[in-house]
Amino acid sequence: MDCIRPTEKSRRNARAYQKRKALKIEPSEARKTQNARQVEREARKSKYLQKANTGGFNVAFPPTPPSLAELHGIVSNATSAVQPDKFIEEGCAVCGMLTPVAELTSLKDF
Repeated sequence: MDCIRPTEKSRRNARAYQKRKALKIEPSEARKTQNARQVEREARKSKYLQKANTGGFNVAFPPTPPSLAELHGIVSNATSAVQPDKFIEEGCAVCGMLTPVAELTSLKDF
């Protein structure tokens, strides 16, 4: 005759029953405390997720749109960063290594 092996869930239930029996706790009271623990666990989880999503800071979302002065500064800085003289390269007259034009000096200056 084959023995039926109990599942992990039934083992846990048996252990929980033994604990309740030892502590003389009624099943309905055990369910109440279990529900309270579950509610507390969910509250901690939601608080953790909220903290994780905001990086731990109180951040208003969505942020307020930038003012016209801030937009002007952003666009001005972006356009000055992509001026052709910032990224065009030419060969050095001495060694031939490619160097940004902004860092080169003219040979007429010597």
